[in-house]
Amino acid sequence: MGVVASGWSQCSDPTASKLAFVKLLTINDAVASYPAYPASFYRRFPQAIGADYKTQYHWLEYDNFISTMPFKQPMDRLGYEVWNVDRGFEEVQRIWAGEMHGSHASLSLDDIVVAQAKAFRPDVIVFDAGGSVLLKRLRAEVPSIRLVIGWVGSAIPQGDAWKLIDLLITCAPESLATLQHSGMRCAYLQHAFNPAINDRLTDTGVPIEISFIGSIIRRRGFHLSREKFLLRLVDALPLAIYSPTSHSRPIDYAKAVAAAGAQISIGVLDTLNLLQVARRSPLVARAERIRSPFRMPVNSRLKQNLREGVYGLEYYQTLRDSYVNLNIHADTSPTHASNQRLFEATGVGTCLLTDWKSNIAELFDPDNEVVVYKSAEEAVDKGRWLLEHPGERLKIAEAAKA
Repeated sequence: MGVVASGWSQCSDPTASKLAFVKLLTINDAVASYPAYPASFYRRFPQAIGADYKTQYHWLEYDNFISTMPFKQPMDRLGYEVWNVDRGFEEVQRIWAGEMHGSHASLSLDDIVVAQAKAFRPDVIVFDAGGSVLLKRLRAEVPSIRLVIGWVGSAIPQGDAWKLIDLLITCAPESLATLQHSGMRCAYLQHAFNPAINDRLTDTGVPIEISFIGSIIRRRGFHLSREKFLLRLVDALPLAIYSPTSHSRPIDYAKAVAAAGAQISIGVLDTLNLLQVARRSPLVARAERIRSPFRMPVNSRLKQNLREGVYGLEYYQTLRDSYVNLNIHADTSPTHASNQRLFEATGVGTCLLTDWKSNIAELFDPDNEVVVYKSAEEAVDKGRWLLEHPGERLKIAEAAKA
């Protein structure tokens, strides 16, 4: 089993008991946000296809796609026992349920996660799975839980799950201020980089001049500013855009058309002075709530630069193969640098070209460890300069990695 065996030797079964100060269970929905990941995972790790849970779990750890996976190595060394569960990777969780409980067809994903928690008996849960329904069940049905830690980035999800969380950790100063103002007990913790990833990467000899890797969700509160910025760069720089956007499904286009229909219908009712009366209909009220400007999932002007999304080690390899990686924060990070890309790109030794934020100098030495821009024009100028000066580019990248 190669690398799987060496990693699994520390704990032959994640539900097996061993001496540990604390049992830590991380629960997230990462794969649900990136539905193309399972196909990517099995393509790159064919030995996981049809394998048992133990094997699949370790290849997932090795791939390092799930953001909570880096917890395991350092926490193991401190005497913690860590189990990572991605609720969104349904196939893998059902394999576990089949092995532990036989028939599992009638079990929901939440049923399986609760069963996993009962089997593991965690002291602490790091919860990044969204809804409060699952968290309420865990609190009620798993008596070993003593502490629930939540995680949130720059986008704060709606809902009442926060009331069930003891400590909320965020990488985004904007979120920290908002959450503290609302009375949450929260703390600021920036992202980091797991250096073990570099041992899994190779020199492919196929360089990428400038890459951008990330989502381009065309809705308010997501990536409208990012899209606008990219549109100003695609004709000026040799930019390769690796994005889940390239995997847009027919349902994504159907939703866009439905949103456009809702917008037109509400507009017509408003013009005819019938909107106030029509709001009594639940259907109209719902249409008004989802109304948004008509946008297809992919901007046609970006299509020629789009590449398939990359995940796990393929994502890190793409970063390493890039001379320059372009970073553009989401619309929910208007003032502070906080995304994971800051540490992933620099961690693998790529020169990072990132948007200026008020706290960037607290994280890196601007223009000596990373290169910052304040406008599209400056990004173009600095991007071209970096491509034309490989020695200086490498010096900057090595300083950031160090």
